[in-house]
Amino acid sequence: MGAMLNSTRASSLVVPRELALVCCLALIPGCSMGGSKSASQANDELRRRVMALEDQKKSLEQTNTELLAKVTELSRERGAALPADVLAAMPRCASIAISDLGTWLDPADAGKPATSVHVSVSALDGRGRSMQGVGTLCVELLVLPADATIVNDAGERSARQGATPIRTTKAEIGPAALRDAYREGLFGASYVVDISIDPLTERNAVVLVRARFADAITGVTLDATKLVGVH
Repeated sequence: MGAMLNSTRASSLVVPRELALVCCLALIPGCSMGGSKSASQANDELRRRVMALEDQKKSLEQTNTELLAKVTELSRERGAALPADVLAAMPRCASIAISDLGTWLDPADAGKPATSVHVSVSALDGRGRSMQGVGTLCVELLVLPADATIVNDAGERSARQGATPIRTTKAEIGPAALRDAYREGLFGASYVVDISIDPLTERNAVVLVRARFADAITGVTLDATKLVGVH
């Protein structure tokens, strides 16, 4: 009889504790019992925030390092010349090139009118290798009909003299925007410029691209012209 009373008392104590535990869980934000988010979802969100902050911290550290280098460079005495070997090894933009593979019409669907031209222009050092330049890039586009081109004996195609372009447009980007336009890919590095055009239905057109880069470091102006077949 005593054992039965003890058992009854024990079970009567368990019920309130279980109810209290349920109430506590119901009050904890983010719990799956009635909460809008589960604990695992909340943890995932926190992890994403930590990763984003780490990426931001890394970017700020890189920017700070670059700024310190620039300040050091500007703080040098103007009369002090760089050693000859350092000056010889310092890369500078020697030419620019327009990419065949990197120039096309958008959207890619040939059944729709093109509304922009995607152009890739590379800055090359004295050894013909891709590099980043600092300056202003101007890109001019002349969209020509397919029959407005001729091919010489060497197989080189050029625009027919007096050909009337279907579309003509140009864009100019300054030093800050030029740096943001820098891209690296499987076919090398280049500056990518997207230029809007009036809707173009002739998807077999060719584009005559003229690019001019004004180097803010050397003061040199570099030009490149290329006739690109696009679809």
